[in-house]
Amino acid sequence: ECIARINMYRSGELKFSDGTDDTNVLAGLQPVVEWKGNNQCSSHQAMGDLWYSMRNGFGCEGGHYTAFSCPVKGKGGQNTCCARGGGAFDDTTKIVTYDRVKEYLYHCLQAMWDEGIYPGKKGHWETMREPAFGAAFCGFAWNKDGTVWMTQDFSGDVDPAIPECSCDGKAPGDDDGCGSRCVGCAEAEPARCENA
Repeated sequence: ECIARINMYRSGELKFSDGTDDTNVLAGLQPVVEWKGNNQCSSHQAMGDLWYSMRNGFGCEGGHYTAFSCPVKGKGGQNTCCARGGGAFDDTTKIVTYDRVKEYLYHCLQAMWDEGIYPGKKGHWETMREPAFGAAFCGFAWNKDGTVWMTQDFSGDVDPAIPECSCDGKAPGDDDGCGSRCVGCAEAEPARCENA
């Protein structure tokens, strides 16, 4: 979902909040490919940033604290959706379901893209629209209170020397391709109803 959403901005399918297009998109900005071998590393970065943030006032404190600890090929960049929910920014929502994570990710990515039409910093938007980036990988981390931290890392290309770690289509316990085991979660079976 993360890379697909970034590519929706890069293709022009998603626009600035005012409905206008980005000039790089109009010039034919290419999509990025997902570098699946680095998603796990990006999640480790997200956890490092979240850990730092929790100890230093929450919010965006800790953003990019662990940036560039994952390998990139060529030019690299990182965007961060700093602490969301679980008490961060006085938002007590627990961001622990797939739909809730998507909601917060989508909101964050739109805010980053909209830097292109609003005064102030432009770094997130410039990273998302950079033509030199051909690959990206995303990371997610949570704490026990339901706070989520999300990172989006960009690279000039995928490095084939980095193993392709993925649990897509694999069962819990299968090798992820990088020496770890896939895990999974499932909803608990509801208790059977019985007549009294």
